[in-house]
Amino acid sequence: MARGRKSKGPKIVEGLTGSDLAKERLRTIMQTFTGELSVQEAQQKLGIGHTAFHKLREKAFQLALEGLEPGHAGRPRGPSLTREEERIEELEAELLEMQIDLEASRIREEIAIAMPHLLERNIKKKKAKKQKRKKKEREV
Repeated sequence: MARGRKSKGPKIVEGLTGSDLAKERLRTIMQTFTGELSVQEAQQKLGIGHTAFHKLREKAFQLALEGLEPGHAGRPRGPSLTREEERIEELEAELLEMQIDLEASRIREEIAIAMPHLLERNIKKKKAKKQKRKKKEREV
């Protein structure tokens, strides 16, 4: 005795999205595959000839087969960006970088105002390094 749900067969087409004509064609093709209709009956039902029916059936199975090919792992990529959208992203990144630099400058200014002795010490260190470099250059 078979277990599980009974197969919907060609009725499964009803839950798919597509035009009524496309659904009818797919349902008819599936009915020939399950033996509910003969090829001749399907041709009459769809109003097409032998060659057209076989091409239609082959196309349906080919597209189904392509749809079952394994895809890439992970999430699908987002839509590709247009040149304008890429430029907008570049400008937004540049703007963010400038905002960060501006905030860092403000913080340095506040530190210089609040603690001028740190600034003076830093200037003295830079002068000493510069003098050492010049001295080494003269020696060489």
